[in-house]
Amino acid sequence: MKRHNPATVWTVPDQFRSIYSHAVEVSAGTRTLFVSGQIGTAPDGTLRLDFAQQCRQAMDNVEALLAAGRMTKADIVKATYFVTRPTDLPSLGEIRRERW
Repeated sequence: MKRHNPATVWTVPDQFRSIYSHAVEVSAGTRTLFVSGQIGTAPDGTLRLDFAQQCRQAMDNVEALLAAGRMTKADIVKATYFVTRPTDLPSLGEIRRERW
């Protein structure tokens, strides 16, 4: 098991590093990269201002983690999104089509 926490994604606070990693790579016949908890936080720790900016930043974070694991967007098998406001769903759909 290999953990991926590159500098191109927001820094995991010290108190959580033993229990959380942005991505974990597992080799069991084939390489699999599990990515979790990506939010609209930039590498410098700032939270983007609106939903669209946060969504794009979260996608930037996922792409950075894929790169750290020597993978690309073509390697994504499943993506789950959690949206708290139904009014943001059209924006999510547009950004997904634009990016992925």
